[in-house]
Amino acid sequence: MVADIRTDSTTAPVPKLRSAAGFVLFFLYGTLFAALGALLPALRDDFGLGPTAGGGLVSVFQLGALAAMVYCGVFARRVDGRVTMSILVLVASGAATALALAPSWPAALAAAAFGGLGFGGLMLYLNTAFAAGFGRRGALVLNLFNATFMVGSIVGPLAVGATARHERHVLLAVAVLALLGWPARRLAGPAAVSAPGGRATAYEPARSSLPVLAVFMVAGLLYGAAEIGVGTWATTHLVAVGFSAPLAASLTALFWAGHALGRVSLPNLAPRRAPARLVVTCTVLAAGALALASVPGVAPYAYAVAGILLGPVFPTLLAWLATVTPATQSSRAMMLTALMIGGAGAPVLVGAAIGGSSAGAVPLALSLLTVAGAVAAIVAARVATVHGRLSAALAADPLLATRTTV
Repeated sequence: MVADIRTDSTTAPVPKLRSAAGFVLFFLYGTLFAALGALLPALRDDFGLGPTAGGGLVSVFQLGALAAMVYCGVFARRVDGRVTMSILVLVASGAATALALAPSWPAALAAAAFGGLGFGGLMLYLNTAFAAGFGRRGALVLNLFNATFMVGSIVGPLAVGATARHERHVLLAVAVLALLGWPARRLAGPAAVSAPGGRATAYEPARSSLPVLAVFMVAGLLYGAAEIGVGTWATTHLVAVGFSAPLAASLTALFWAGHALGRVSLPNLAPRRAPARLVVTCTVLAAGALALASVPGVAPYAYAVAGILLGPVFPTLLAWLATVTPATQSSRAMMLTALMIGGAGAPVLVGAAIGGSSAGAVPLALSLLTVAGAVAAIVAARVATVHGRLSAALAADPLLATRTTV
């Protein structure tokens, strides 16, 4: 999806000012993304919503980001990237302002959707620019880039907790600071021109890999649902069990801090050749930690442990999938799409699951969602094993492929 977005950084180093502006935007994306869930108790009070309502705010933000990524990755190849990024910066800043000043819940939902649209499109362009503009250091820079998002996701809930009774000022800060990202628009280049005959076949997964990819996408979708579900509902649950809204928002940052810690540390502790074991073990233990969050006194710590355990799951899924399917570019794009769809659906799904009951049921709903992800990972491991054996048999006996297609 991202392969045809060109940048002007492929022939010259990325200027420091533009790089810094890109990092600012990614930090703010993480800040806004994590702050939305932490803001829900305050927004419920502002708009007179029920104690378990409001999850749709995060859903529409995710849907906006998904729409932007699809459009910018597929349909915007003929549009000058600098113009597009200029528009996206303004949309992101304006949406954060509109959300901070929203007079009604529908207005807040619309602003969140545009916020996702602006930041989602920017992240696609920026990831592509940094991957292309640093040569052999591209992987390192991308890791730092994504670490900036994680730092923002920790700062967001902390900022909400520190601005009691003025929580929406955090959104105004995001809006103002987003304008500092204006120089980053020059990281994008002219519209891409497709090579004669197209390149689609280079990114189409082989038919024999589709069952494997489908199962991995389900696992990725459920992971996205679990991750965003916790980020959206943890603050609401902590308020319901007796924590003050500012403290609950700050404690939600423990989940994101654990998430960052787990992503960095756990893969280094696990055997390199056992991605299936790492994914399954982490999701099963995370489900247990989320169930333990039902105990009020340990809930904040249980969320932190769940964050540590969920942190490495999706990157490991991507790396694991790359070893069993040949079309890593298209597979990665499809997995990211599944992740975002899961993240968009989770807030509403969890809200529907707990219905009119107390928000105290949130941990159980999140735990069950994570159990479903563990089951999907187990199925993925089985399907990948069968696929590997079949691929080996076909490689050893080419005639077998002919016989199986007759």
